[in-house]
Amino acid sequence: MAGTIASFDVWFSEAMDKSSFTSGDVMILNPSNQVVNISSVSEVGFNRFRISFPAQTPVGEYQIVIGPNILDLAGNPLDQDQDGAFGEPAEDFYDASFQIVDFDLEISDITVSTNEFYAGDPITISWTGFNASGAPLIGEWSDGVYLSKDDQWDFNDTRLAVVPHTGGLAEDATYSEMATVALPGILPGDYFLLIRTDIFNQEKEEPEENVSDNVIAFGPVQIQVRSFDPLSGPYSGTLTPLSSAHYFRIQVPPSQSIRISLTGMGATGAALLFTGLESIPTRQVFDLSSTESSQSQDLIFTSIAYDSDYYIMVYGDQITEDNPYEISLTMGNLLISDVSPKQNTGFGTLSAPPMVMTIAGAGFELSTTVELIDSSGGILFPTEINFISSETLTAKIDLTRISHHRSNEAGLVAVKGL
Repeated sequence: MAGTIASFDVWFSEAMDKSSFTSGDVMILNPSNQVVNISSVSEVGFNRFRISFPAQTPVGEYQIVIGPNILDLAGNPLDQDQDGAFGEPAEDFYDASFQIVDFDLEISDITVSTNEFYAGDPITISWTGFNASGAPLIGEWSDGVYLSKDDQWDFNDTRLAVVPHTGGLAEDATYSEMATVALPGILPGDYFLLIRTDIFNQEKEEPEENVSDNVIAFGPVQIQVRSFDPLSGPYSGTLTPLSSAHYFRIQVPPSQSIRISLTGMGATGAALLFTGLESIPTRQVFDLSSTESSQSQDLIFTSIAYDSDYYIMVYGDQITEDNPYEISLTMGNLLISDVSPKQNTGFGTLSAPPMVMTIAGAGFELSTTVELIDSSGGILFPTEINFISSETLTAKIDLTRISHHRSNEAGLVAVKGL
């Protein structure tokens, strides 16, 4: 047999007194002639007992000696040589052996469910394993699915899934497995999908033999990040418990003001928003984020002074079912995201105190001007504008200059200075 063995069963020709069969009635010698400790002896069926011991993987011959002082229901010990003399120490023990040979499991026939690969999208991978050990394969093992920059496995590769296999495998037999995984958030480029057998070294395959059989590569495949063009309008998608992160790339001209708005429409969890400059953001590493405990997020910022790529991650936090969302992008030289306060009733009298309005957005400069324009077209200029930062201005409004008869609603216009 091949693989790992941690127990074997023995059958008797008649019913036995189970209390008389203990670990002291069994001796196992490993290929180095060392005694293997017996963990337990238990009855598992009709005249059948299971002998358990620590898992053994060294290749070679194992010797087994059982008895002779195991009693039948009449109280007789073993008569293994069938001479009518029961329990003879030198003649009535059971003597047997088994061989563990080199574990050799080969992987082939890897297939993938798609030929288009986008970061965050789910894909299904299938593969076939073959027992080339020349003996039945005992024990269990786990296959791993990895994403790699090349066709060789190493510790830097990203593990996407673990697929356990139980029940062993007959000599020259095959098995088939599959896994559905979400591609991770990575920069666009060529990658390989790898399948590797026995990733936890449960079967102890010798690493210097058949290394190429234990890892199979599919690829290279070109993994992309979806481009988001603000001129194309909003993008609608659906986060799922499996595919809980979606990724986008926006190509931004120098010194542009950018607003990203996200609206989740799921019943559980929250849709969160993260960005990274020239890098894929994660929940731990990012440049900007909006993580309100709600389904709506908003980010507004100014890009750097040269052409650049910004990456966006939409992440479904604690979602337990499909979570639809819509994301939109606005880009320009100057953007306004909020104004506070949004109303004031103390206008139109000579004693009305001035109102200080705080304007939030992106792309503000020292020379940025502000106008209030009411619904009839009347224009009111602030008496004072203070530049706080590229994201914040304050404007002082003289409320005594607003007539009781003028519209009480006005729009705000900000103009970037020349």
